[in-house]
Amino acid sequence: MNTTAYERLCDALGDRLARDDGHKAAARCPAHEDGTPSLSITAIEGQALVYCHAGCQTIDVLAALELTMADLYDTRRGADYRYDNGRVVHRKLDKTFPQSGTDKPPELYHLAKVKEAIAGGKPVFVVEGEKDVHALESAGVVATCGPMGAGKWDKIDPAPLYGGKILIVADQDDTGRKHAADVLASLDGKADAAVYAPKAGNDAADHIAAGHGPADFVPVPVPVPRGEERGTPLYVNVRALLDGGLPKPPAPALLRRDDGNALLYAEQVNVLFGDPESGKTWITIAAVAETLQHGGRALFLDLDHNGVAVVTRLLDLGVRPDVLRDPEVFRLAEPEDEEHLHRIVADARRWRPRTAVVDSLGELLPMLGLSSNSPDEFTAAHAQVLKPLAVAGACVIAVDHLPKNTENKANGPTGTAAKRRAIGGVALRVTVKEAFTPGNGGSCFLKVNKDRHGGLREHCPRVGGEPPAGTFILSDAAGALTWQITAPGEHVEPDADAVALQRLKPPPQSVRDIKARMGWGTDRAMTALAAFRAAFLVPTPLVEEQEHTIVPVPAERSGTPEHRCPDCDTPTQAGIDGTAAYCLPCSVNPAIRTDTA
Repeated sequence: MNTTAYERLCDALGDRLARDDGHKAAARCPAHEDGTPSLSITAIEGQALVYCHAGCQTIDVLAALELTMADLYDTRRGADYRYDNGRVVHRKLDKTFPQSGTDKPPELYHLAKVKEAIAGGKPVFVVEGEKDVHALESAGVVATCGPMGAGKWDKIDPAPLYGGKILIVADQDDTGRKHAADVLASLDGKADAAVYAPKAGNDAADHIAAGHGPADFVPVPVPVPRGEERGTPLYVNVRALLDGGLPKPPAPALLRRDDGNALLYAEQVNVLFGDPESGKTWITIAAVAETLQHGGRALFLDLDHNGVAVVTRLLDLGVRPDVLRDPEVFRLAEPEDEEHLHRIVADARRWRPRTAVVDSLGELLPMLGLSSNSPDEFTAAHAQVLKPLAVAGACVIAVDHLPKNTENKANGPTGTAAKRRAIGGVALRVTVKEAFTPGNGGSCFLKVNKDRHGGLREHCPRVGGEPPAGTFILSDAAGALTWQITAPGEHVEPDADAVALQRLKPPPQSVRDIKARMGWGTDRAMTALAAFRAAFLVPTPLVEEQEHTIVPVPAERSGTPEHRCPDCDTPTQAGIDGTAAYCLPCSVNPAIRTDTA
């Protein structure tokens, strides 16, 4: 006579059974045409687990064997989960969970085993339900849960888990992920805890039923719920606001300029973007070097797989070899796939580096199977990788690229505008000044594209558009590399387009001239011409700076064909003689006039 659900299922499978060791069995699934064994049966305390690797539902497998869901349980009535203090959770066939012994306080399931494991330095798995606990116990590890399922973790005393290595397995639905986040929050600073996902199925029981072991769970970061970011309370403290007691906005703390002001924010996502070979990676290397030389920890997440160059450049900037050898101080990662990446992020949450470089976003999103052109998908990448690193306390420095289309470069990095919205620190546009070459060093201009808190912009020249943040200079003297960031002075450093115009012989005369000689569009040519004039031409001191306005045209001349200013290409109406009406600055300032009509 059958005494367990496992034996009952194996008997029903008959000649379909391929392997049976008394605890695990493999068989050809009766619910689909199965040439090779794709059905797994696993015995756990009080019941059996069924998993079809071809995707058949358990109820369909049982129906094909002329069995019901009751046959999954030894008693055919469900299962009783007995807690050490006498509370009992009764699992019914209709998936209700009435309890007895409720005069006993809620506690962790199999509490005595948990305490023994913690005392012995063994890991403990925290899962959502008792069936998951039994599944993991069948694999030889210690596991626990609370008696009331997801959403009730606050009823449990988590203190027995303190000081231990805790692996939290999240069910793969919104409720399960929120429950895992609650467990993790209760152990913050009190245990070495991290969240994992099953490699197959929805929960830990499915994972074990599918043939995976305790070491096969996939580490995943837990996104911080909206309104619960580090340092962000749910509501504004109006009393403190009225009393003048609110803290000052954060100030940049990394990459110091020669005037003492820094560029990048701690515990925030910062972005460096620019064209290839513009100096972005050198700036991240300098940030890591600064962190390590001041006793901080640094993570370099090298998605471009340039690890040898990263280490070589750090050595060139004076970081000691013994510092780079110490994994408690510096970690270089070159993830091969999404799973590897998630494991790195989960480890970084525990390790808490002061600086974390992600080079680059252009490689990050494809690795996650996401598109940089989708706002929702970039937001998902931000929640999975960038934000968890910032919440762990890191100054996150993400490297990004400009689009190849020159007309779109002015708008910022490639892809969705959600990239810019997600920046919690600063975004810096990087433009090469002097090419970076071995033996010569190089330099690049830095401009503020976005500064959420205003702490950097406060110390930059007050100009329109993107104010200059400084110039990064890499010097190479007899093989010894040094770097500095010089603060912008009253003179605004020209951008690359302005420098390109300055090299033209003869100098550019108008927007139309630039379009013809450089092949640029109108917007780029106008922006570059303004920057060129501001940087390289000396305006006539008799004329004060004024807005670019058009001299009014008398009413009797209205309706005449549109003309453009011959100097700046601004649309105007024609005068009586058919020539273009003057722009006010162009007509009175000889320093920027090129036409006397």
